[in-house]
Amino acid sequence: MATRQLALRDRLTGRSAELALLIQEFAAARSGRRRAVLVRGPAGVGKSALLDAVIDAASQHNVTVLHAVCEGAGPHGVLRQLFRTRPRGHTGASEGAPVHLEELRALLEVAAAEECDGGGGVAGSAHPPPAGHMAVSLAVHRVCLRMMARRPLVLVVDDVHHCDSESWRALNFLLHRVRRGPLLLLVAGRDRPGGENVPDCLFRTTVRPGPLRETHVAQLVQDVLDGAPDDEFVRTCAQVSGGNPGLLLRILDALRRAEVRPTAAEAARIADIDPEALRESVAARMADLSAEARDVAAAVAVVGLERPEIIGPLIRVPPPRTRAAVEALRERALLAPDRLGFAHAAVRRAVAAEVPMPDSEGLLARAALLMSDARMPVRTVADHLILLSRPDRAWMADTLREAGAEALRQGEPRAAARYLRHLVDHAATVMPGADPAPVRGELAAALARFDPAGALTELRAALDSRPAPCDQAQVALQYGEIALAVGGTPDAADVLVTALDAVRAECPATARATELATLLESTLLLVGLGARAASSSARARIADIGDRPPAVDESGGGAHGGAHRALAARTWLAALAPHSAASATEPVRSVLADPEWTDAESCTVGLALLLADETDPAHAVWDRTLARSRERGDDWTHHQALSCKALGLLWTGALDEAIAAAQHAVHIAEQAPWRRTTVLPFGVLALTLSVCGHHERADAVMRREGLLEGRAADLADTSRGWSLPALYRAQSAWRRGAPAESLDLLLALGRELRAGGAGNPLYSPWWEYALPLLAVQGRAAEAGELLDEYTESSIRWGTPRALGHSLIARARTVPPETAVGLLTEAVQVLQAAPDPIHRSRGAYLLGRALLRTGDVRAARKQLEWAAASAERCGARDAAAAAGRLLAVAGGRVRRPAAGTSAGLLTRAERRTVELAARGLTNRQIAEALFVAVRTVETHLTHAYRKLGVGNRKELLRQSAWWRGEDDQDVQTADGPSPVLPGTPV
Repeated sequence: MATRQLALRDRLTGRSAELALLIQEFAAARSGRRRAVLVRGPAGVGKSALLDAVIDAASQHNVTVLHAVCEGAGPHGVLRQLFRTRPRGHTGASEGAPVHLEELRALLEVAAAEECDGGGGVAGSAHPPPAGHMAVSLAVHRVCLRMMARRPLVLVVDDVHHCDSESWRALNFLLHRVRRGPLLLLVAGRDRPGGENVPDCLFRTTVRPGPLRETHVAQLVQDVLDGAPDDEFVRTCAQVSGGNPGLLLRILDALRRAEVRPTAAEAARIADIDPEALRESVAARMADLSAEARDVAAAVAVVGLERPEIIGPLIRVPPPRTRAAVEALRERALLAPDRLGFAHAAVRRAVAAEVPMPDSEGLLARAALLMSDARMPVRTVADHLILLSRPDRAWMADTLREAGAEALRQGEPRAAARYLRHLVDHAATVMPGADPAPVRGELAAALARFDPAGALTELRAALDSRPAPCDQAQVALQYGEIALAVGGTPDAADVLVTALDAVRAECPATARATELATLLESTLLLVGLGARAASSSARARIADIGDRPPAVDESGGGAHGGAHRALAARTWLAALAPHSAASATEPVRSVLADPEWTDAESCTVGLALLLADETDPAHAVWDRTLARSRERGDDWTHHQALSCKALGLLWTGALDEAIAAAQHAVHIAEQAPWRRTTVLPFGVLALTLSVCGHHERADAVMRREGLLEGRAADLADTSRGWSLPALYRAQSAWRRGAPAESLDLLLALGRELRAGGAGNPLYSPWWEYALPLLAVQGRAAEAGELLDEYTESSIRWGTPRALGHSLIARARTVPPETAVGLLTEAVQVLQAAPDPIHRSRGAYLLGRALLRTGDVRAARKQLEWAAASAERCGARDAAAAAGRLLAVAGGRVRRPAAGTSAGLLTRAERRTVELAARGLTNRQIAEALFVAVRTVETHLTHAYRKLGVGNRKELLRQSAWWRGEDDQDVQTADGPSPVLPGTPV
């Protein structure tokens, strides 16, 4: 259809009720009852299509139809068009009609000449019409009576808002003289056409076609674009066009020429496909608005608020007339019918361009003041203040700060940051002479929840302004808290040391100063311990604080949670040193349920509990943090807690759930502005996939983020989980057949961990990986020293997991006959640890040692258990290695699981996911499985949550992962690959 002319049926889509009413009036006129019908509405609403439908219906009966379109042809132009053209409809023989028509036509010519000579008047004006006008009216009456005597007469006048007053006066005369008779006068015009020329009171029936409903919009979209449209596409079409058929068809024709398909992805193009059409439509709909209504439209377009009680005083229009103007705008489909505001942003822009306001800045400021005086919600007022390019009143500063606090309480940190950023950027004008540092602190608190790097920048700017020592301590504390949340920054420890020295030296010895010093020391311990980038002076101060007894009463509270932070710091210090696991975690067990813990402290304590095999309390801490971060809209903390939880699930052998949690954290990070500043979720996901045997996929995750190359070194200084990329890079190098490179990476990681005070053998298993590589290179003495060091640390820490690790590590350095005893003890010790993967690995190594010593029956028993346990966990490399040795020992090899999701999804969910991954729609899946569409939606929702994906697109992208396709060759269990990774910080 090239500039396709739509059939009348298409143009009448959604107009069945209006057409039925017109046909009813036509039937009444045919039966001898005079009817006058007005079709009124904005341009493009379908008035002409309705008139054409009536004309087509009339042509099928014995009636006479005279049709005219008002085009501004001068005086009596409509009458000349009506009675000069050949009648539409039946035109049977008539003896008298032609004579009267000729007389009327001659009379019209004379009247037109008189009008040109003397100047005709307008109905209702001070100038009376020429005398010939009455003769014209009488002649029209006589001609119409002659026509009506033979058959019913239908007079159709389109665009009557352009009708000349002389023609309308004659038609008005006809209506008053013909009280009964087969006459239908059908006219169509825009709202309020011609002022008083066409008053509603003259018409028995007025038809007002409204905007099309979405069902009718969908029908037109399908007809024009030849395809079933998406709901979002239809909704956007309805909003942009305002349901106006003329504009909609023009937009759809442009979309068709641009070969746009009616999908949700293409909906954004609708508003921009034909801006000229939208502008013309808006201009036509506003053409006959009163000046007050246009002012209301302009004000609403500028301030974006449809409230008569505000708009009226804003433009000095009484509220009743303002409400009437709002209703007029809604009738023209400029304002949405079901909400406050314009139907679409594109309509708002078109209205603003049609009726621009000369002082939009002043209008916004007055609107905000009126809203504030009316006690409207503070965030509504602030939304207008941030549109101001230069706020300059003190009350505006108070409003923006209050709105920021309100947004934070409502869990919308991005909105809070918007308000506070606007205040900080214009602090010189809106709060002259005041210190902006407190506002920067509030802005940093908001940014910390979704853009920690931006928060640290704001706080660094506040520190550079050299505040007083106590104020500097407060800013430094906030800096340290955010650094703690993100896992440290290169200068966080030095910032805290500088602030601590200033407090000690310059602040008076008060309770407040003591509390600040305690908080600074505790935060310094949490940030500095295990950090890679702390300076030598900061490390010395950390060591000094660690050697001194606690400076606070650990049973009490304290401002800003000082006691909790001290507890968290001491717990983390004891866990990394390490001391005994029981003594390290005992002080915090009794206060874990205290709601005063901050999220950063909770995550740190959770990691310490995980190291101590206290997995249930650790997960309870992270679950509470997840719930609070979800309520606040804190994506950063949420993805950190999810990553920590995924790590805990990995430690306990729940690999399916670990992948799901890690994938969810990765999804959050990929959508966030701080994606390039986090490594924790990517490292956890890659290591979990590696344990599951998906090495190529794990490499793809790390390579996509640049964590196999240079970015790992850049980010490791400032991100929680910095040890994970280094550990994974060592594993990857070993799998690539580069053991020397792998050993170098492992030893470098060990040096950095020792320098940061991380001596816990479970913190990172780098030393387990390094031992066999050192032995291969003939560096037995170095391997022995490393083994002795971490065996001593394992005994000191004292958990079954740590002891089992040290026994397994030592067994790999001795002959098989000696190793059997060590590995038997390791397997027994690991029975008490929540670590089925390492328990399986110990059984595998024990079975191999027994096989080498000739005890085939005992070896087979251990290898069967190892293969079954590894398979249940999803550790595919370990299960495959145990299966190969089991086959050598004469045992029966178990069939491997179908994929990592086998133990996570129900049977119905797996079937639904498999069909969705093939590209089937929800309805097609329902038909294939003989279930309801709602059931399919429920299964997919559960599967998305379990698999850690956000939508069908991600499911399609990840489907091969979850189905276990493209399996890679497994690695032997001797090397680093199947060994469980350690805990990141």
